[in-house]
Amino acid sequence: MSRSARALTLAWLVACSVLALAPAALAYEGELPIQVAVTGPGSTVCGETISLTATVLDSEGAAVPGRNLTWGAQGSGSSVGTSSSVTNAQGQATTNAVVGTDGAVFTATVDGARGSQVVECDLGAAGLPRTDGTPAAPPVGTLLALLLFLLATIAGLRSLARVTER
Repeated sequence: MSRSARALTLAWLVACSVLALAPAALAYEGELPIQVAVTGPGSTVCGETISLTATVLDSEGAAVPGRNLTWGAQGSGSSVGTSSSVTNAQGQATTNAVVGTDGAVFTATVDGARGSQVVECDLGAAGLPRTDGTPAAPPVGTLLALLLFLLATIAGLRSLARVTER
C-alpha cells in the first residue's frame, strides 16, 4: 500500500473514531435519556379518526420497550382514543385520534420526554364557500397558461401580418 493510501486510511479511521465518540462527548447536563417521536398524517378531513404511532428511543437510538406512555390532544374537538399505552418490543405505541375543526397537536410523553405531531384539518373535497366577499384568486398555473396563450396569439398574429404584407 502506498504512503498516501496509508495516510488516507489512517485519516478515515480517525474520523470514524471521532464520530463514534462525538455523541457522548457532546452530551449536556440535564439531557433526557430517551427521545419520543410521534408520527401520523400531516392533515386529514375534519372529524376523521387517524392512527398515531409514538416511537421511544434511548440516547443511543435503540428502541425502548415496556415504557408507559401518556397521550394528549390539543385543539377544539380533538381527542385521543387512549390516554396511556405501553411501548412494544420495537419501542412503539399506537393510538387512534380524532382531529377537530381547528386541527390538532397530539403529544406522547414518557419520563419527561415529549414528542408531538401537528395534524391540520382539511374540510374535504367540497370545503366551505368563501364568506368574506373576496373572490378566490385563480391558480398560478391558470394565469401562466393564459399568459402563454396570449403571447402565442400575438406572435401568430404578427407572423400572419408579415405573410399578408408580402
